[in-house]
Amino acid sequence: MDDWESGLDWVNVVLGVVLMMWGVAPTGGILWNVLLAGAAIALVAIWSLSSPETTTPEWADVVLGLWVVVAPLLLGYAGSPNAAVSRLVGPCVVAIAAWRARRLTSRLGNAQRRPQPTALLRGVRPEVPQP
Repeated sequence: MDDWESGLDWVNVVLGVVLMMWGVAPTGGILWNVLLAGAAIALVAIWSLSSPETTTPEWADVVLGLWVVVAPLLLGYAGSPNAAVSRLVGPCVVAIAAWRARRLTSRLGNAQRRPQPTALLRGVRPEVPQP
């Protein structure tokens, strides 16, 4: 993983914290939704930092970001200031995580097409499919 790519995961950590901090003002279900969603986004982004060779945390952040976008409509706070923050944070989380997942999937796929070193040591030249 490149340094700037891990920087994108840190952006998602910050976005999760921003969502949690904005959720301090409301009460009830809105409060719990933004606190839990923000914490989940931040924790999953940290998970992604600690597991750079798996796409699972990236796709989890995509799902969480989509939830943040639709939650104001489903939970009935579409007209509140929290909904505005959700409309800003959610798409950013989705875009960053989806881009990272796509890039990582591509990189892992290319690694799987390379000849294995043990096969080359044995003198076997495996067929490598061309993309």
